[in-house]
Amino acid sequence: MAIVVSGCMKEEGKYDNNPNTPSVVPPGLILPKLIQDVFYQGSPNELMYPQQYMVLWLMDDNNQLYNWGRSGLGEYDIIRQTEKLITEANRYEAKNYLALARFFRAYSFITMSLKVGDIPYSEAGKASDGIFAPAYDSQEAVFAGCLQELEEANEMLNAQNGELTGDILYGGNILKWKKLINSYRLRVLMHLSLKTGNQRLKVIDQFRSIYTNKEKYPIIESNGEMGALAFIDRPGNRYPTYGFNYLTTETRMCKTFTDLLKTNRDPRLFTLAEPMKDKPAGEFDSYDGIPANIAVTEMKKYEQQTSHIHKRYINNPVNEPYAMVTYADVELVLAEAAFRGWIATDPADHYYKGIRASCAADGVPASDVDDFVSSLPVKFDPAKALQQINTQRYIAYFMNSKYESYYNHRRTRVTGFNPSLNDNVPLGYPAYVIGPANKNNGRIPLRWMYSQNELDNNTTHVQEAIKAQYGEDEINKSMWLLKPE
Repeated sequence: MAIVVSGCMKEEGKYDNNPNTPSVVPPGLILPKLIQDVFYQGSPNELMYPQQYMVLWLMDDNNQLYNWGRSGLGEYDIIRQTEKLITEANRYEAKNYLALARFFRAYSFITMSLKVGDIPYSEAGKASDGIFAPAYDSQEAVFAGCLQELEEANEMLNAQNGELTGDILYGGNILKWKKLINSYRLRVLMHLSLKTGNQRLKVIDQFRSIYTNKEKYPIIESNGEMGALAFIDRPGNRYPTYGFNYLTTETRMCKTFTDLLKTNRDPRLFTLAEPMKDKPAGEFDSYDGIPANIAVTEMKKYEQQTSHIHKRYINNPVNEPYAMVTYADVELVLAEAAFRGWIATDPADHYYKGIRASCAADGVPASDVDDFVSSLPVKFDPAKALQQINTQRYIAYFMNSKYESYYNHRRTRVTGFNPSLNDNVPLGYPAYVIGPANKNNGRIPLRWMYSQNELDNNTTHVQEAIKAQYGEDEINKSMWLLKPE
């Protein structure tokens, strides 16, 4: 993505003798690339296959069939950039950049820990101090440390600490950054919903303190404030699947997703998918998907009776912002927290606000949204609250938020089993379909394995971490995060 920086801070440091290789860089020049790397998620369609939104058509894909392997842990590249931002922010005494650095660090470490479990944290990014094989920290320590960094980031961000130049996300708006950071923190705390008895983390107390003190901890309150990169119709700045015509030939919608929208008579279906061949748009019977986890040889029979992703994802160079934290998700997280009794507010109110925000972000006409929210299929039912809330989170994650849908499904696999499948398939919201071509013995993995780079270059520490957590590095092992306390 091409970056346009509106201005830069006055240079006060000294440069090397070679003007082409400066050793001192104003933090405003480092920030754009960092924002891009954090918020730009690659081709979002590739993340949709294992989360049962879309199906890779007539191809055998291990991620789609749950035979995945190692995580690359590329977020350590972001950590390295962040350390440079910290160095220059300290040099210029630019506290607002230090605050954003804490956010970028927390986001990167939590993203990696959600994938694999324990990771290097306290010693990570310290190659300049001679630490090339950092020790591993427990997942508990990682979450505790990152939550503290998010607290510090919110505290430090202040208009009196100077302007933010190079801010391609919010144009230097300090309040919007604070809202993003605190909203993201609420999501992290919901990831810890199985850890409410942990005295170190005090999950409920932290969540409640944010929600009840909006002056100190402002949160996202509209679609216009969500953490998302917007696009413009210029080379290098267009929506990431613009012009990807293979989406019309090599992918189809997944039946798990389309059936859910059809059952609820959800108008988002019409803005997210195309009708089947020779079928009229805007009618629920005109849309369908390929069942998840079926063999390539079985896919051909569905050729004429399945939908593609909506053409706007291919033909519109701007399309929609690329979101990492949405307003819809904030409201739905609040809905679950209210239902669990963490905060004293009406879960139904937040639930309906979340649905409305998601529909608006997906371009559903306001009149259709009104009719949908008042319809029986999505009427809030306290007896089904967790299922309803987290099903709506799943729908709202379409083509955004990386693997949050998978993580949330994993988190809700805590009790019971899906009787429509078999006794070995955990529940989770919504219920993922385990098809006949599943390559993981009829299971949805619980994690990724550690990266080959760690195995090659940090062998002793990673092997110690594997042994302590899992015994062996295997995708069906349960990490600390998923063990209730």
